[in-house]
Amino acid sequence: MKKLGLVFCLVLVICCSNTFGQSELTKIERILNNSIQTTLDPCPVGPATNPTPANGTTNISISSPGSLTWNNGDGTTLVDVYFGPEGNVVWIYSGSAISSLLLPPPLNYQTTYEWKVVCKNDTCNAESEIWSFTTEADPSIIWWEDNFEEGLANWTITNDGGTCIWQIFEPPYPNLYTLPNSSYGGVLVADADFCGMGTTLLSTATITNPIVLLPDPYHWIEFDNDWQAFDSTSFGYVEISTDNINWQMIRTFHEIDVRYT
Repeated sequence: MKKLGLVFCLVLVICCSNTFGQSELTKIERILNNSIQTTLDPCPVGPATNPTPANGTTNISISSPGSLTWNNGDGTTLVDVYFGPEGNVVWIYSGSAISSLLLPPPLNYQTTYEWKVVCKNDTCNAESEIWSFTTEADPSIIWWEDNFEEGLANWTITNDGGTCIWQIFEPPYPNLYTLPNSSYGGVLVADADFCGMGTTLLSTATITNPIVLLPDPYHWIEFDNDWQAFDSTSFGYVEISTDNINWQMIRTFHEIDVRYT
């Protein structure tokens, strides 16, 4: 319940008269010192909720971002919708109480967009929270690439207790590697078959020089792959680190063949 206070101020000019007695002056003073208060009913319109994309969603397609959707609050008869890049939200719709609005493509790569909905009736309105989502990264930006045509200059190879290590092979390969058709040229290989009968392979290949990346919301790693497991003791994995101390496993190969990928 909101209270609206109104204070009335009066100026009394008394000249050359002694008409008012002390009690009358006291009564006037008491009226001047009091406030006249009235009350307003709370706005019957509720704010919009349940946004899609959900607040904080990432990797939204720039070419087919879809629609903004939400649930209007109780009592809504009209809505305003605001949308735009972070910090620059502008009004894009005003009218009947829709609950979905198509986003016209394309949006910009790797951009955070914000939006909100204002639910209204003919007397008052209620604003939603400001929601946001971030679009996908530009796939044409490649921060680092190695096609294994220049040897092991970009890699530090360690033997962690086996008899075989990672090596680079050029065609013709010593074994048949079932890589995707788009693959060609040199390959970085840990091949126990090539080492011979009775050998073991426990080796790590680490990128020698850290890859400097901008502080983007996300990055991805792509590589052609042919993994062929001998038995349940065969495993391989991919790890990443931002400090060369703490490593996070992002891909595991174990037992099951993963070929032509």
